[in-house]
Amino acid sequence: MYKYEMLPLTLIVPTKNRTSYIYNLLSYYSEKKVKFNILILDSSTGSFRKKNKEITKTFLNLRIKHKFIIGKPHEVVKRSRDLIKTKYCCLCGDDDYLFPKNIKKFINFLEKNK
Repeated sequence: MYKYEMLPLTLIVPTKNRTSYIYNLLSYYSEKKVKFNILILDSSTGSFRKKNKEITKTFLNLRIKHKFIIGKPHEVVKRSRDLIKTKYCCLCGDDDYLFPKNIKKFINFLEKNK
């Protein structure tokens, strides 16, 4: 069903002051050439915030939205719901990795079992 086209998924990644984690996460997804949206909800301060913004701009093959929003992870997700325009979304910590092949399987399963 969804093999090469853009998947109807937004991956939501809350973060705070963990620049290296964001870089590693985006490097992984860039290498895997993922075809879904990534929403970085950034509660970082000072130089961390600036660096995170610079990092997100370097991965041109990814569809990234970087939003500065202060709060605890569950709060920033709740307040950012209007930024999610896809049929599905998934929450992922900045130090967690999801396997793109499995994401495709999950979406195909959900589509077949509405």
